Amino acid sequence: MQPKPLVTLVDAHAMLYRLVHGRIATGAKTNYRTFSPWVLGRVLPGIISLTPPPLLAAGLATPTSPRGMIFCIDHGDTRARLQAVVPLYKRHRAEPSADVRAFLSWSLAYFNRMKDVSVVLPPHVAQWRGGDRTDIPAQASSYACEGDEIIATACDYYTKLGHPVLIVSTDKDLFQLINPERHIYFWHYTKRRFVDDQGVHSILGVDREQVVDLLTIQGDASDNIPGIPSFGKKRAVEVLKKYRTLEAVVAAAKDGTLSLKRLPKKALADVIKFEERARLIRDQAIVIRRLPEVEAELQMLALPWSTPDRFAQTFAAAWQDQPVVLPRK
Repeated sequence: MQPKPLVTLVDAHAMLYRLVHGRIATGAKTNYRTFSPWVLGRVLPGIISLTPPPLLAAGLATPTSPRGMIFCIDHGDTRARLQAVVPLYKRHRAEPSADVRAFLSWSLAYFNRMKDVSVVLPPHVAQWRGGDRTDIPAQASSYACEGDEIIATACDYYTKLGHPVLIVSTDKDLFQLINPERHIYFWHYTKRRFVDDQGVHSILGVDREQVVDLLTIQGDASDNIPGIPSFGKKRAVEVLKKYRTLEAVVAAAKDGTLSLKRLPKKALADVIKFEERARLIRDQAIVIRRLPEVEAELQMLALPWSTPDRFAQTFAAAWQDQPVVLPRK
């Protein structure tokens, strides 16, 4: 049986934010109409050529094999749902600046010009064609979603169809989706490495199966998600090394056997006191939701399959009618 093509899922919203904030930090005045294709032209061709080593070793793919690419974009306000569970969820984040909005708009316009070799999800955000305005498009949608929810749903959908999947991101939350047995792989684009089970352990200090419980116990400061008081990152790793799961930690606290080096007495009381909150946060905010609305979009999607060379050619031609001017250093 012919192996099915690789599906590459790009955490595009997070990647675009990282790219534009890197540019803003230089203090240079920027024309985002030209900067967007220039910087994306340096990043995306390398992403489409990525092939997970296990697929190469098993003969399931080659560096020139056709593959599909999906850019996953946050859409709508997802904070309201999670703020019912975590009142301060993402409230520390400022509204996007004019520079950020301009970069996002022109980048979405560029993605739209590559529809022959890639797609954007949700699909309605790709209808934006850029322009002199600096606002993010606000097309009507029946649902709000985050990029990681699109990625999680797409992982389930495509692996059920027999496709291997490659996640491209820097988000540690997405480590919970890594699953070599299901051919779900991860490329960390700032560390420039594939992250497998050993990689998860070297980065976070726990096994892949423990990622959700680790984030639940230690919390996630980037999203204002609280953990269990008395447990920072180091202590959360230590307690999971000994007890393996959140359930085992809670059980040990309740029967008075929870013990670690230099563990304050208050920690046992905190585990018991905040057990219910921890479980709620884990189930509602840490475990990534699968969205039926996204699966419905995927079922209607005609994902184009392209070789890395064809993708690069399409990318280079995408703005031929608007020549790219390299930004000054």
